[in-house]
Amino acid sequence: MTTRQPFDGTITYRNLRSLLVAFGSFSGSRLLENPCGAVFLDGGTDSAYENYALADPGRCERSSRKEARSLVEEGLMFFAQSQRPHLWPIFPGVPVDLEGVLEDCGIKRDAVFFAMDADARASLQTMKSAEEDPDKTEEAWVEDMDLARAWADATWLGFDSEESAPESFVALVRNAIGTPDLFPAAIHRDGEMAATGMLTTGGETAGIYYVATLPAFRRRGLGRKIVRALVEKALSIGYERICLLATPEGRPLYRRCGFREACEVGIRVCEVPSDCLARLR
Repeated sequence: MTTRQPFDGTITYRNLRSLLVAFGSFSGSRLLENPCGAVFLDGGTDSAYENYALADPGRCERSSRKEARSLVEEGLMFFAQSQRPHLWPIFPGVPVDLEGVLEDCGIKRDAVFFAMDADARASLQTMKSAEEDPDKTEEAWVEDMDLARAWADATWLGFDSEESAPESFVALVRNAIGTPDLFPAAIHRDGEMAATGMLTTGGETAGIYYVATLPAFRRRGLGRKIVRALVEKALSIGYERICLLATPEGRPLYRRCGFREACEVGIRVCEVPSDCLARLR
């Protein structure tokens, strides 16, 4: 009998952690796993949203301010080695003391994301019952490393970047292609990748990441088609539950796909680790 997963953001946290550990094994990345369960990932890209300091809410909730300060210092020292900007996702259970230390260091709240999850079969049924895109072009699973640049650019530009993806992100995608438990997908329109997404199945629950659509191809149902493909893939592998971390812009799409919110996740961003470290000391 399958045990019901908690609906409080826990499965999203665990899935994100498993993805960061997987990325940390790639060439060009650095990973530090703290004895208290924290994970620090330097993905090699000079974008805060590709580098993570993820505290374990289950262990942090019992920590003191001194312990919170020590954790933040360890993270800042790690990122100061490369001077990478990075983000701290704050899941429920992370104590006020940790947020207070981050605030004192100048690591401000930049956004609020939403941990969401769904029963995969129910989500698929919801999407099947929706009006179908009259264009029947199907998604393609990206298995050729030569397509890493195209997929990375489509994702980067789909998140409204004004520039193509940096080589460091292309390298990460190249590493991901062909890696067990990571499945990049894309939809082509007019000879180019118009929408992208990635499924991860390395944890106890499947996860959806990097769902993006180029601006010129929005409002055509491509985001839903990508999500449907990822959910179908998860089911085919045996995963009955699927989770994600949604931006405010992406949340309506996932709601229409049958996902529901478990909790809010505050996103704090550190732009210059050495400056924040100096303020802490």
